[in-house]
Amino acid sequence: MLNTTIFNFYRAFASLLVFLHHFSLLTGKFNVFQGYLGIKMVDLFMFVSGFLMYYQVHNKKIYDNFNSFSGIRNFYLKRFFRISPLYYFLLFIALLIAPILGFFRENIESFLGNEFTNLLKFRYFNNDFLYNYFIHISYLFGFIPKYSYSTPLPDWSIGLEMMFYLFFPVLFIIFFKNMNIIKLVILIFCMLLIKLITIHILHLFYPMPTFLPLKFHNFLAGIVVSYLLLNNKYNYYKDFIYLLILSIYIYISEPYTFLIFIMWFTYFYIKWKISFLDLFFKSQFITFFSNISYSLYLVHLIFLLPFVFYMQKLHINIIFCFLICSFFIFTISYLLFKFIEKKGIILGNKLIQKKGIK
Repeated sequence: MLNTTIFNFYRAFASLLVFLHHFSLLTGKFNVFQGYLGIKMVDLFMFVSGFLMYYQVHNKKIYDNFNSFSGIRNFYLKRFFRISPLYYFLLFIALLIAPILGFFRENIESFLGNEFTNLLKFRYFNNDFLYNYFIHISYLFGFIPKYSYSTPLPDWSIGLEMMFYLFFPVLFIIFFKNMNIIKLVILIFCMLLIKLITIHILHLFYPMPTFLPLKFHNFLAGIVVSYLLLNNKYNYYKDFIYLLILSIYIYISEPYTFLIFIMWFTYFYIKWKISFLDLFFKSQFITFFSNISYSLYLVHLIFLLPFVFYMQKLHINIIFCFLICSFFIFTISYLLFKFIEKKGIILGNKLIQKKGIK
């Protein structure tokens, strides 16, 4: 078994920085948290997801290494009940109050001197409630550029994540179960080709990258690191080749070095059994924010918008607003985790344990 405590830190770190990123964008303060920080933190979530999906399928008997239909079915059940209960609940609320949230957002953008773009208008003032809700609860919105950014939630990455889960068993059986460098290069070439066709031949514009080939490098980095740590324990030369190929693929896809650093750091931290940070990674602070990371990621914008609007309208001190807002949103996130997210996970486990789903 590998020491995976570092992933608790990644989840906590990413969710907190996404929260700070949006707070900074909406207030125009703390500029250090603006730029591409939010996207990079979502990339980190994808890396974590890729690593853990391979790790769990490799180690857990309920997935049977995808050698049987029941193993694949268990995977889909586990993933669906991990993601969907909380998402469906918050999606319904967000779409129901979208015009109100849009009012807050429009006034915030006006206060900051920014344009309230057509993209934002469609996000908050989309009148087709039923179709928009259906296209999202079915997770089909990841395939449709127009609907990749059409709700008040930051759920573009949820559609991307579910698309990754949809194709993961197939990719695992073909490429990952008995991975080698040739298979890896073929897979990378295929994904780059699909991305090229999507953008430059079909001219499809995704306001947010919900289509899997656009962000597949983040998932693949986690998968390959997991594979190397579990299956290739003594061949550093071969590991280096894999990671070098991944580094090139990541940089071609998005010319940023953040995820490349995370990939190499994670590999060596676990490979060399470095443990001096484990006490911090296992701390109550990190454990708490790791547990609520999904809830915090999904819900924070619903409450950030009214908080920031009234902060600007009533001229409330930004530090005071940040502290009150943070406490409130973290508390709501914990309650959502405890009473909806966790219940969904338990329900999924119960379904898997029933007779006939082994």
